[in-house]
Amino acid sequence: MKTIPLLPKYFRWIGLLFVIASLALYVNDALRDRSTNGGLFVETFVFIDDTPGNPPALFQLKEVDLLLTLILVTLLIGLSCIAFCKRKTEDEMINSIRLYSWSWSVILMIVFGVIVTIFVYGMTFVTFAFFFGHLLLLTYIGIFNLNIWKMNRRIVHEE
Repeated sequence: MKTIPLLPKYFRWIGLLFVIASLALYVNDALRDRSTNGGLFVETFVFIDDTPGNPPALFQLKEVDLLLTLILVTLLIGLSCIAFCKRKTEDEMINSIRLYSWSWSVILMIVFGVIVTIFVYGMTFVTFAFFFGHLLLLTYIGIFNLNIWKMNRRIVHEE
């Protein structure tokens, strides 16, 4: 059996911590007072910054609010750790379910992407574009865990 290179099992917990940290940062950002401008402003190197209302910046140091970036990156790392870690038992059936789940999540995200591209415009479209990779991982994790649950339930009923 050809094995798929996966992360060790304990990465599921590391991923869960990253997801919780990302959600905590998001809730903190949603509840903060915007009038005090309490973001996470850091001077960093940017490739392109064409934020409306600010002069465009290309390949230079600029002070930017990294809070959204931090939220998106921690969520993506957390979901990736959860999606790419091993199960307690890795066999051909789990690999088959893994491939099936990836196939369906990609198909669903292509359909979702086409629908969003046709019917959604403006900043909402940009928001969906930001979360496309996150939604792909969430869809995969959901389909994979649902199929594992179905398999385990079938095994219990057969015994």
